[in-house]
Amino acid sequence: MNATNFRAPLRRALAVVAAAALAAPAVSTAATLHVDDFTAAGTSSWTGGAFGGGLPTRQSSGGPGGAGDAYLQVATTVNHLATYNSSSAWTGSFAAVDAGVVRLDMRNAPGSDPLQMRLVLFGPGSTNVRWNSTAAHTVPADGDWHNYEFSLAEESLTRVAGVGTYADLMNGVVRFMLRHNPTPSATGVNVTATLGLDNIELAAAAPPTSPADFNGDLTVDDVDLGIWAAAYGLTDAGDANGDGASAGADFLVWQQQRVFGAIGAVPEPQSLVLAALAATALAFVPSRTATRSVTAAA
Repeated sequence: MNATNFRAPLRRALAVVAAAALAAPAVSTAATLHVDDFTAAGTSSWTGGAFGGGLPTRQSSGGPGGAGDAYLQVATTVNHLATYNSSSAWTGSFAAVDAGVVRLDMRNAPGSDPLQMRLVLFGPGSTNVRWNSTAAHTVPADGDWHNYEFSLAEESLTRVAGVGTYADLMNGVVRFMLRHNPTPSATGVNVTATLGLDNIELAAAAPPTSPADFNGDLTVDDVDLGIWAAAYGLTDAGDANGDGASAGADFLVWQQQRVFGAIGAVPEPQSLVLAALAATALAFVPSRTATRSVTAAA
């Protein structure tokens, strides 16, 4: 191939690569899993004031921890009540850090209107695309601190403005907001209230649990096998399939979900069956004390 013939396909290849690069979506920086507890001076980049609502202020004492526990306060009179954060900690890719839940403490002052608080997530690319928490949390005007949790799962959010998918949002949040709104919508409603906020946490999704994790340590292992064996035919402590009994079908669930110490070290099915049979047999071997008691009673 001469030089001219060589350069032509090279130029075409470079053009394809360049076009693909231009078409590729921008990769957002990742948000961070963290807690805003307002220990440091300032509002940790929380702001507001839109639609006539008041700006949030840091209160140096009176949080959930009592005297000396700082918190954020948002007050409004016949206006929207909202506060938002556009800092790097609360924007970017939530998916990259597996963010799955927002936890926080809230207190509504006596004399305030009852509040219906929702999350509002904006993005990607524009604040014109908005998602709300599908369900609101009611914050009563009782002056007490209450702990709340908002799920970030797809089924817990509703798009109320703009276009785009849930995946688009979770890879490109541009603003994070807490707002009073009785129904999911693009804007809030007027209210008169004084709201306290503290310990606002962006946290990872809870690890999946297994029905064969009988002792609740987030690992399916030989300890769970022992629990199943001891419960076999007696109690529901080894019930993995939800039928109310500990039986052979529950062993099969344990076998499928067991975590092995060595990567790729999956025992032969025959060895698992033998282990299960041995454990079951041990569970039913009467102790010497039990044997003596039965003999004496006879």
